[in-house]
Amino acid sequence: MNAFAGQHVLSLNQFGREDLELLFDATDEVGQELARGQLHRDLEGKIPMSAFFDKSTRTQLAHETAMLRLGEAISGFADAVVTRAAGKAQESSEDLFRMLALYGDVIVTRHPVTNEPRRVPAIRPLSLTDPFYALVRAITAQQVNLKFATAIRARLAQCFGCEYRVDGESVFALEPEAMARAAVSTLQGLQLSERKASYLIGIAEAVLDGRLDVLGLAALKDEEYLPAMTRLRGIGRWTAEWFAVRVLGRAMVVAGDSGLRKAVGRLYGVAMPTELEVRGLTAHWGTAVHIAQQLVLETCVRPTAAGRAAHLDWATEHS
Repeated sequence: MNAFAGQHVLSLNQFGREDLELLFDATDEVGQELARGQLHRDLEGKIPMSAFFDKSTRTQLAHETAMLRLGEAISGFADAVVTRAAGKAQESSEDLFRMLALYGDVIVTRHPVTNEPRRVPAIRPLSLTDPFYALVRAITAQQVNLKFATAIRARLAQCFGCEYRVDGESVFALEPEAMARAAVSTLQGLQLSERKASYLIGIAEAVLDGRLDVLGLAALKDEEYLPAMTRLRGIGRWTAEWFAVRVLGRAMVVAGDSGLRKAVGRLYGVAMPTELEVRGLTAHWGTAVHIAQQLVLETCVRPTAAGRAAHLDWATEHS
């Protein structure tokens, strides 16, 4: 279950097909062991928090029963009416979740507003566990805006993915086997350029024939990793560094990323620094680079005066 370790589980899209199948297998195994009377106390000594902003019966009982089986007790609430999120106080979700995190170790929540838990401030370096999906995501994002890249990924998933039904919803997991068999013209029909179409097919083939060896890449030093990764067609330095951070968890600056360049420029008072300037400005980040990148990128998402002040304080302390 390493793919889920240290993750805030907010969406099924965080995980690949193999991760979800592993989760289902583990669930079946635990269920069989419980039926035999074997206890699981993975949350023993921890404080699980149950936060149900939306009234529920089955979902609430299922989650709270699971937490009791894994630990000894739970804390929290089953109706937001009893919290300061309701009534005159109108405490924000951010403040309420921050409070829950101070008291508890694990939070299970249900909220009537879609994606509301994503608004909770936290430093969560994004990680992807499926290397094929990660590279599809990176290549489709090259030199296009996010909205267009997202639309392309949805088309690819529906055309080359395996469909799963989860809680009444359709979820697609991309399959390298299907992509490897595709014709360039088929991908062009999804509004991909001929070059990107050939890149994606090549990456699928590399996954299947072992040329994209994640364990082998993870074992390489940085100076060895970049040449090895960029030997694959469609993988330049930006994509290689992005993959290193998102999949391998390396402490590496994605200096060619336009969003990061803009954020670093805003942080250090440089009007859109070059890739080389970004590397110089961030050299002191050291092994904290994955956290630092998330911090400065937040200035593009939430560029408030308070946020900029907090980021500047952090940069001053770590310079």
